[in-house]
This record gives sequence, structure tokens and C-alpha cells, in this order.
Amino acid sequence: MREPPSSDLLMQLERMGISPASALAISRRVMQRLSDDLPAFDGLYLNEFVRRKLLTAWQAERIEARQTDSLFIGNYLLRRPLGQHRSPKVFEAYRITDGARVALRMIHADGNELQRIEQALQRLVAALASLTSPRQQPAKFTVDPSTIACPQEVFRMGDWGSTERPLAGTNPATLGHSSGLAVISPFVEGRPLTELLVRRGRFPAAVVQAIGHQLLQALATLESLGFSEGALRLENLRLSSSSRKIVLVDPGIGGILTPVLNLHDTPHPAVLDLAAPERFSHQAAPSAQSDLYAAGCLSWQLLAGRPPFLMGDLFQRVAAHRQRAIPDIAEIAPEVLPQQAKAIALLTQKNPSDRPASIREALELWGQGHASILSRFERSFRETVPHFDQTHPRPAVSRGLWAAAVLLVAVGVLFTATRNQWDHLWLLAIPAKAKAVQQQAATAASPETTALVPMTSGEQQTYLPLSAHTASIPGKPLPVPSSTGSLLLNESTSYEVAEISFVGDLTLEAAPGVTPQIVIGHEPLKITADTLHLRGIRFLFKPDVSLEAAARLLITLRARNLTVTDCQFILPKDPAGPARAAIAWRPPEQKDATGGVAQFERVLQSGSATLLYAAETPRKVVCSHVLQSESAGLVSLGKSTRRSEFLLQLNRCTLRGTTSWLDCQGELASQAGSTPIEIVAIDTVWLPAHEHAAILRWRTASELRADWRNAVRISGEGTILVGHPAICLWDALAGRAPQLLQEEPTSVQGVLFGEVTFAGPASEDPADSQLVDTTAPLFSAQLPGIDAQQFRRATVSQ
Repeated sequence: MREPPSSDLLMQLERMGISPASALAISRRVMQRLSDDLPAFDGLYLNEFVRRKLLTAWQAERIEARQTDSLFIGNYLLRRPLGQHRSPKVFEAYRITDGARVALRMIHADGNELQRIEQALQRLVAALASLTSPRQQPAKFTVDPSTIACPQEVFRMGDWGSTERPLAGTNPATLGHSSGLAVISPFVEGRPLTELLVRRGRFPAAVVQAIGHQLLQALATLESLGFSEGALRLENLRLSSSSRKIVLVDPGIGGILTPVLNLHDTPHPAVLDLAAPERFSHQAAPSAQSDLYAAGCLSWQLLAGRPPFLMGDLFQRVAAHRQRAIPDIAEIAPEVLPQQAKAIALLTQKNPSDRPASIREALELWGQGHASILSRFERSFRETVPHFDQTHPRPAVSRGLWAAAVLLVAVGVLFTATRNQWDHLWLLAIPAKAKAVQQQAATAASPETTALVPMTSGEQQTYLPLSAHTASIPGKPLPVPSSTGSLLLNESTSYEVAEISFVGDLTLEAAPGVTPQIVIGHEPLKITADTLHLRGIRFLFKPDVSLEAAARLLITLRARNLTVTDCQFILPKDPAGPARAAIAWRPPEQKDATGGVAQFERVLQSGSATLLYAAETPRKVVCSHVLQSESAGLVSLGKSTRRSEFLLQLNRCTLRGTTSWLDCQGELASQAGSTPIEIVAIDTVWLPAHEHAAILRWRTASELRADWRNAVRISGEGTILVGHPAICLWDALAGRAPQLLQEEPTSVQGVLFGEVTFAGPASEDPADSQLVDTTAPLFSAQLPGIDAQQFRRATVSQ
């Protein structure tokens, strides 16, 4: 049936300026694309209005939820929230009378505090109004008004939670009792510096010079009018797509809303990364000196690609600003201009009296910036992958030098091929054997390598033969698996490693109520089975100090599939020495269509090791509620067997102080056409270990595969990356520093960037790594990362 929109929907659209005639015309065309026997929905029409850009998706949601009144604030119609916040406070809006596009900020407070804010904002609006009139500008001071988005209007609005909304055309004076303020500012079309920093990484020094010059000009304007910014952060600076200039958004409002900073009432935790020490130590009000400190830290962050103090805990960040000197930016970003480094060092002095006396003085110290460079910088972000032409051309390299370099690398690869560290790991691995457990137990062994045979309840209980190097580590020998493949550890004690070979599925698990641990010394636990299930066991690396060589693995495994649940893998935190892995796994080859799957759930791993090394590329690795603490990579892949695809999936994981999510080696990293890679992270948190950390690390001494950008897909719904880590990194080995790949994979979607706060310092207790706060925009009330209550077993102290 072809029906027009409902009368209620037509009335709501008319209130929003969409005439019923145009709505009916659209509805007829929509219905012609559907069969006659389908009923008409208002939602169907709303989707069409959104597609034709008559409504925004957010407006359509409000209308469908019968909350149309919430779209009207005084004489303004809200179009969409700005930023990705659960409780948005800033909206894009249109003035109903003339259609002007504005930004509308909502401010809520109680009683006297709201009155104080309103009076201060009215003074700010009146003072900034002088910038639009050259006759009223302060004497001997000229400012470019396009660098400041000055608030233009402040009025009281009805309570956001009220059921009665002001209708279109309502005069703010007739709203009666109100509990909130609306601040109207010009809408700035452009990207905030936060987004640009995430997309590009470090800014070129010439760009930062231009940004700093325009920022200091805007701050000097506020200083001349008797105001301070007070809460400067990257989100408040936008690179205008029309004027190609840096625009300070909401100037002075932050200082009015937070005259005194504290950890509990700071409206945006990102403010703490730029907050002057005196704002906390002396509870000082915002001033020109505190704005200079914030400007210096902001410039430092643009040049380094991260804040000066990259700590997850808010208290630690505040303490660092109060007690530690800001690192020399020249050591972090060698390309910085000498004048910039000197200016930033003076702006970020701990003592306010050691900073420039005024912002005008700081502006002269900073020097001129070329505004034209921002135009080219802005255009570079219109491409899929931002690329900014450097001002200094790179020296050309002759073909002869390239040929010599390639030859040298080829010789190095040939020399080191037989000494590859991962091949060394598999020298420890046991060969695949198809022997029954009974045959293994009957195998003759020397007295020093065979466990004693104790008597239990009148029956003989056999134990697996031990490695010759485990006698120095006291513990109980592992029992022999049952005929059904069950190996049950029923005591909360230490067990010694052994070699286990079983035909069929093998389950190595703890009995209910106990937490056994297997201690690994000189050699790892070696297992061969069809599918291995590990449940509720703690694996501890504890070598004998008298042994020069110790295992660099906890488990070596030959199996088709692997599942690990409620386990812990504890290794040393010293990264020195050969590469380590908690589990070194040789999955089946490509012809096995059902094998090659590894699953980890509620797993803790700490220490400088990779959680899983796969000698052959598996089909899929799934990690759910996995906690890595001060570790190496999560998964490392050896040579490719040219599978159709490899999938790494992370669900509510916390990677705290790790170097990568995925390491790719061998032909997987060097040969085009090798296995494509997909990484899917959902509600995961990653705190990188250092500046060379990356989601994906290519490890190859030869040339990187030419199709790597199209061979990788990364999505991160609700996933937070702390700081601004690299997406992809090329580690050419041979003692060379890893190379950051400026380009990104063609498909990178959904990841968020922000700071995080954990419940405690990094430890083996999952409760310490529970996320308690973040500055990243979230889409749900539940914080991402692990849920410590999901971990069934408590941590066992060493």
C-alpha cells in the first residue's frame, strides 16, 4: 500500500522547515521502489530524508523516538552532536530566523555556580565583541578575528531533562526557570588537531612553527582583554578548511568553567596533559603564565606525536608535571628548529616567573610562522593517506648504491638463515610422534631421567618421564594422561615439565578449587596432540641460576588446534637475550581445512615474551579477556603457507606496555600475494611499550611485500589506542632501527585515541589493569578492556 507519511511526522517535519509538499513528493518516489503490499513506516521516510540530506541521522533518531522537542533550543535547531561523547555538550545548530550555522554549547551547573558562570560568560562575549569592530580593538594591538571563534551569545535554556521543550521561535526571555546555559559560537568547518595528529603522527617543524605563532596570537588577544584560556587542549584548535588557519574554538570558556583544577572535577582529562604545575600545587586561577605552559606542552606534543608524560594514571601525570622537567624536544624530534626548542624549553619552565612575562613577549620569542604552509598542510589531508611535502628535498641515491645495498642485505640474509632465532626455538620442539601413552610410559629411561613410581591407595600411579635438566627444580612430576586424554592436576603445588605425546584430543587442566603451576627451567613443556586444551594452570619461567642456557619458551606444541582458558604465563620482564614466547605452536598446513585455530580466554601473560608464536600461519587466533602486562607482541607468525586469509580477533583485551599486536616474518612479510591479514579488535585497550610499538610489525631483512597496504584490514570498534602509536612498522632487523611506515593500510576503521587510567600499577593481578577512566570518546556506558571479575582464578604469588 502506498501511504503518505503520518500526520504527526508531517507536523514535526514542518516545524523543522521541511514542507509537507516536498515530503509527499519524496514519499511517492520511495514507495514506487517497493512492492504494493508492504505497509508504510515513518522510519522508511526518515531514512529517505536522511539520504537526501534533509535531516541528519541524529535528528532522525530523535524524531523516531518522539523527542523532536529536544532539537529546539531557543531560536536554534540542533543538527548533530560534535565529537563522539556519550553525553554530548556541543552541537552543530542552525539559527531558525536566518539559517546561520553555529556551534551551540550546553552548560549545566547548580544555583550560584550557574549564575557565576553566566555573568563571566556575558563579560567574555562583550569583550570579544570588540574584535569584530576595528574601531573598538585595543590600542596598539591588531588581531586577525578569523583565528578566534568568539562566543556571540549566551542565554538560559530549559532543563535538558525536562519533558517540555522550547518551541521554534521561542524567545529565551520567556523560558521561565532554567537550569542551564546555551553559548552560541561561529561554526568552524575543519578538523581538530587531535584528529590530524592521529592521522599523520608528528607534525613537521615548519607546520608547528606556524601553528604556534597563530595560537600565541590568539592567546595574546585574550590576555589584552583580561581573560585567560585556562583549559587549552588539542580539541580546541581546528585547522579551518576555508581560511587555512588555526582557529581557537571556545576561547576563555575553559578557564571560566574550571577556575580551579582538580582531578575529580576536570571536565576533560586531556587538560591535565597541558596543565601548569601551579594550577594544582597552589590551586591558582588560570593566567597568562599557565596559558604559556599549556602552549609549550601543546607544541611539544605536536612535534613528538605524544604528550610530554605518557602515563595512564591521572595522579602520575599531575605529579610528573609538578616534579619533573619537560624532556628536551630536540632529543625526541631531532628535526625541530633550534629556536623552537629554546622557546618550548622557556614556555614549560616549572616556575611561572621563569617563563616569559607576557604572551606578547613569548610571541616575539617564538618568531614568525609562514601561514601559507598551513594551506598545503590542510590539502594533504584530503588524500586517503596524508602526505606532506617536505620543504627540503631528499638527496637522490644512485642505482649503484641501491644495488650494493641490496646485495649486502642478500648476503646477510643468506648468512643468518640457518641461525634464525625462531628456527632455534623449534630445535627444542619434539618431533611428531604417533605413539600411544602406554608405549611412552614403557619406554626405557635412565634413572636420572625417570620419575619415581609412588603407590596410591594400593594402586600403582605412573608419571611421565622427566627431562634430564629438570631434576634441579623441585616439584611433583606430571601424571600420565588417561585413556580419554584427560590430565588432571589436583594439587596447588609445583609440577615439573615433561614430554607428552598423545593420539587424540588432550586436556591439561586443574581440578576445581586448586591452582597448580608448572615450573619451566632449562627446557619447555613439550606436547604433541590433535587438539590441546589448557585450563586453570599457571606456567612459571624459573630457571636454575647455575645453568647458562635456559628455555626461551614455556610450551612447545604440535597440534591442529589450541584452546587456553583461565591460565597464566609468567616470564621475566628483562627483554635481553633471545626472543621468548609463552607458546611456540606448529599448526597444520593449509590442506587441513578444520585445523589452525587458537583461542585464548581469560588469560594473563606478563614478561618480555610473545604470547603465541606460530611457525606456520594459522587460520585464526581469537583472544577474549586477555591481559598482557609489560610484554612483547601478542601473536607472532612465521612463514606463510598461503592460506586464504589469517584473522586475529581481540575481544575486550588489555595490552598494557606491549610492543605489537601482530608480528609477521618470512615470506608473509616479504612476498606479494602471501596470506592477507585481517585484525578485528572490539572494546580493547592498548598502551604501547615505547615509540617503536605498532599494531602490525613487519619483520624481514629483504624488501617489504609490495601489496602490504591492500593485504591488511584493521577495524577497532570501541578500541582505544593510548597516545598515538604507529599502525604499521617495518623492522628490517640486522641491527637497524625499525622504520615507521608513513602510509597506512587501505582499510583502517573505528579505532579511538585517548589517555586511559587503570585501577593500579601493572601487576599480575587483573584487578590492577581494570580500566577506570579514559579521555577517548566512547559509544557505550561500559569501559573497554578486560573485566577483572571474569578472571576465575586468583593470582598465585611466585
